[in-house]
Amino acid sequence: MLVDRQFPPQGPSTRTFILEWFGGGRILVNATEEERRAALEEDSAAWFFGCASLTFFQFVISLLSVFLLHLTAALQVIRIQSLFFKSIVCQDMAWYDTSMEGNFVGKATNNLEQLQVGIGGIISIFVYLVGIFGCGTLVAMIFGWELTLGILATAPIIIATAIFTTKIQSKLHAKEMISQSAAGKVAEEVFSSVRTVVAYGGQKKEVERYKNHLKKVESYGIKRGVMNGINGGILWFIIYSSYAIAFGYGMRLFELSEKNGDENYTPAVLLIVFFGIFIGLTNIGFAITHLETFSLARGGATSVFNIIKAKPKINPCSPEGKILEQCTGEIEFKNVYFTYPARKTVKIFDGLNLKIKAGETVAIVGESGTGKSTIIQLLQRFYDPISGDIFIDGENLKSLRVSWLRSQLGVVGQEPLLFAATIYDNILYGNSSARYEEVVEAAKKANAHDFIIKEMEKYYSVVGQRGSTLSGGQKQRIAIARALVRNPAILLLDEATSALDAASEKLVQGALDKAALGRTTIIVTHKLSTITNVRRIVVLSNGVVAEDGTHEDLVKAKGIYYELLKSQEEVAKQKPKENVDFVHDPSDMVLSSIIPSTPRSQFNSLTNFGKIPKRRFDSYDKDMVFYKKTSFWQILLWNKSEWHYLGVGFIASFLAGCALPIVCLIFGDLFGLLSMDDFNEIIWWADFYAILLCTIGIVAGLSVFFQMYCLSVAEMRLTCRLRTKAFESMLKQEMAWFDDEKNRVGALCLRLAQDTSLLQGATGTRLGVIIQAFCAMSIATILSFFFAWKMAIVTLCSIPFVFTGVYIESLFLRGNHYQSSQSMENASKIAAEVIENIKVVASFGKESYFIEKYTQVIEEEKRRIYKKAFVRGFAFAIGQTAPLFGYAISLWYGGYLVANESLLYKYVISVSEMLIFGAWTLGQCVAYTTGFHSAKEAAGRLQYLYLKKPEITDGEVTVFPNMNGEGSLNYSKVNFSYPSKPKVRVLRNFNLTLKDGTSIALMGPSGSGKSTIVQLLLRFYDPTSGKIIINDINISDFKLETLRSKLALVSQEPILFDRTVKENIEYGDNSRVVTMDEIRDAAQAANIHAFIESLPEGYETRLGTGGTQISGGQKQRIAIARALIRNPQILILDEATSALDPQNESAVQGALDVASTGRTTIIVAHRLGAVQNADIICVLERGTIKEMGSHKQLMASKGIYYSMH
Repeated sequence: MLVDRQFPPQGPSTRTFILEWFGGGRILVNATEEERRAALEEDSAAWFFGCASLTFFQFVISLLSVFLLHLTAALQVIRIQSLFFKSIVCQDMAWYDTSMEGNFVGKATNNLEQLQVGIGGIISIFVYLVGIFGCGTLVAMIFGWELTLGILATAPIIIATAIFTTKIQSKLHAKEMISQSAAGKVAEEVFSSVRTVVAYGGQKKEVERYKNHLKKVESYGIKRGVMNGINGGILWFIIYSSYAIAFGYGMRLFELSEKNGDENYTPAVLLIVFFGIFIGLTNIGFAITHLETFSLARGGATSVFNIIKAKPKINPCSPEGKILEQCTGEIEFKNVYFTYPARKTVKIFDGLNLKIKAGETVAIVGESGTGKSTIIQLLQRFYDPISGDIFIDGENLKSLRVSWLRSQLGVVGQEPLLFAATIYDNILYGNSSARYEEVVEAAKKANAHDFIIKEMEKYYSVVGQRGSTLSGGQKQRIAIARALVRNPAILLLDEATSALDAASEKLVQGALDKAALGRTTIIVTHKLSTITNVRRIVVLSNGVVAEDGTHEDLVKAKGIYYELLKSQEEVAKQKPKENVDFVHDPSDMVLSSIIPSTPRSQFNSLTNFGKIPKRRFDSYDKDMVFYKKTSFWQILLWNKSEWHYLGVGFIASFLAGCALPIVCLIFGDLFGLLSMDDFNEIIWWADFYAILLCTIGIVAGLSVFFQMYCLSVAEMRLTCRLRTKAFESMLKQEMAWFDDEKNRVGALCLRLAQDTSLLQGATGTRLGVIIQAFCAMSIATILSFFFAWKMAIVTLCSIPFVFTGVYIESLFLRGNHYQSSQSMENASKIAAEVIENIKVVASFGKESYFIEKYTQVIEEEKRRIYKKAFVRGFAFAIGQTAPLFGYAISLWYGGYLVANESLLYKYVISVSEMLIFGAWTLGQCVAYTTGFHSAKEAAGRLQYLYLKKPEITDGEVTVFPNMNGEGSLNYSKVNFSYPSKPKVRVLRNFNLTLKDGTSIALMGPSGSGKSTIVQLLLRFYDPTSGKIIINDINISDFKLETLRSKLALVSQEPILFDRTVKENIEYGDNSRVVTMDEIRDAAQAANIHAFIESLPEGYETRLGTGGTQISGGQKQRIAIARALIRNPQILILDEATSALDPQNESAVQGALDVASTGRTTIIVAHRLGAVQNADIICVLERGTIKEMGSHKQLMASKGIYYSMH
């Protein structure tokens, strides 16, 4: 059009095809200049109307495609997320022991986000780009197949490179996800066990463990960046080289066509072929960059669907199996052989035979590890025997419906696990159809009602994660109430009263005895004093029933039971030490509970999780107010360690961005050659520009490679460094911060994984693409104004349309993202807690309940999906069609300038191509704008976390005083209220002095404040007023590391890590390298060495998350060994022997007595045998010391302590 109208050929003008449809394309023969100008204006107008029509059609198609695909993807991901959670919850315990990788939150977040991106609007964008390539190629083939095939000769190289690099990227991404999941698992484990980590000063070790996994993530991410760089570099080199081939070969075909006098390769044909291939190859270049997105989505989908497709052998969610009309409770184990799936070499049962009559109460006793608790797990069908059968009422357990079977059982476990819900809801989990009165009655039977009604919110008090706001005894009583409200046919009690004080134990035991009437009851215990009245006692040993009979019969037989009983009685009869001097200033105290519950009005329970209370997020907003001020420059400042990579990456992005407008400029010059008459000159200049294009291709290819590589290095290092720093910052926070509802494990893991990942939206490769696009647009604008400023101004009018789309999308998604992240965080909290308490969920058949709650929360997102999808589609459609519309305006006005102001047509082509392709490239960045805003929000949250100073601060004293038997530990006028309930005083004017080398035992009913005193000493919390002094030094003056290094804690619920036995024991002293001899000595002192040596891998045996691969008693003894390795000056024993059988208790108690010699010891206990040797015994009641003295003195006074015997 432009060539023929400005430089007319001899004879008729060239036909312009489609322009004829819109009133242009008039054939001129030897026309005058005025006729040519008029025809050019007609053609320009026809061009505009044709492009405008195409623009409207493309707008509608683009909007609908992105809207529908984004909507479909979001809805699919919600369904997949629900199926993923359902599959995990419905797996059997064997799967959890052997296949569960942990880090559900991280896995779900990363994989599902990648999946949603991969199946969402990006598909329509990819199809759109490939479609343009296909259409352009097809049109080019129709008009000039020879030239088209010559240009496309390089296409196989592009495709082969893309396939090769994508395959490698998929493998690297899979490895990256494994390492990322491992890092997430560490974070989840540490947050779940944060008190143990802090007490043993393990923060640095855990940060290092977390960091080591992230180093692998970083390594694989950088390697993926290299492959991206290779792919992109080769791609753009070949694209620009293809242009060189096109122009060199095309001009020769044009020369041949002119000499032959045919119209095979006229300027119009060349233009059609060049632009068809030029636009097509450019689009395929952008399309191939999306292959990594699909690769990541496929990797995420593989991981997710592998779990969804996993079929459990024991499926609690399946409707298959028999339902008996009535369960009488007759139980029979027939020749049962069993080993745990994770420890197949360790036999638990070796032909077990046991029959229990309906309505019979049977006590199961034996040493730790003999399979007492295994009987209860097999009855619940957590596992199936390797061989042999288990029957209930004559029916094989395998033939019964799992959910019905478990509905007939009431279970109280050794370690009571509660949910972060109200007390009422926790009890109601035992029987969702129970009335309020029945819940209260169950609590009364469990001796829990009295302490519950003293709580501020009574039955609606939230108990915190894992029941963190309650004492061990209180948790145990709620767990008993939960089992009793179920009114089961079979009652299973696994150390049900182990955490109770003597008075509570007596009352609860009476309630359990009543509950056992008329139903089959199995009692697993090592406290033989609680089962002397049980009519039948079964003793397990070596995987079989060794003894069976009444208490009297077994005592007379003088076998295993007799020896266990004898060793327990010896512990109780050990002669106490003489009392020593002590100082005590009695005072009043007020105590609601050892850690206050959170008011119901402030937090919502899991039963109402579908409705998120506004107040809770008002608090969150207040905490996070700082993030609104965080700028993009702050993110770059965090990346300053990689300034040299950023510098090279930014320069490379700039050069890659410059390539496109320069190529467009060459494009115009090449078409300017068509007006020349000398074919030799045309070929010479064509070859020159071809060489220039190859050179640009080399520069662009290298630029893209270094852009992708360098910015990937900067991105991955920043992400991993900030994630490590965030993890480290979290571990520096005070314990009250972890007690906060919004800082539960699931929420912290999600923030840790999500916020640092979101930063990639404003850093690394995405930032490189944005810089490249802005550079291309900037260079194009400058050159356009230089060559044709009028046309540049008109053409730039389309740019605001592109930015309008960007603005609309970011404005809408700004608030929408926060709501979405809240929904995701709430879902993550539910998921993390359910997975953590999966055995309780399974025992009480609450799988369907939590699946429904989880689905309810994630489906909240549906209300926002439609608007979000429409805005995405609208923004994308604007971004794609605005350049085309601008192209129409540009060439219309360009034609006018050629016709009326003699502007050379080559400048029309150059300017329009530069600006429109620049704007179009800018439009491709629309997809990154939301990520850019999200990155700034995430940076704000991280900045807030990094700057947040913990309330418990370090002192300056770095040397702990050597007490040498003359120092003292002194509580002086201590007042204390928990941060979440400042109006409730837990301790008031509390005074107590303990001389060095003496031991003090804190006794009293559950919730009397025993553990609070210990937590203040460990500085988990600081007193509201008053002091705790060690050798005249306030403990707040010590560095936390110094103070805690001299304290060793053995808690009531021992927390072990997913490490080897050796690593768990040496965790007791993280300040030095612990020798193997020290580890063995500590294990022998804790009476666990023989058991460890019997394991297939000995001290190198991994214990699983939480030490799930061993029994409760074995865990407790390893925890004691861990404390002994620390060689502390102050030893804290919080129910340290509560989980041990009599034989081991006797041995370990002796070891603890030896360990206590020469050091101050604080014993928190409710069992009299554990405190009789203490120098001082304090009897607490509601936070007040009611009695104090030695065992001998308190027995003589015949007060509260005396009544406990």
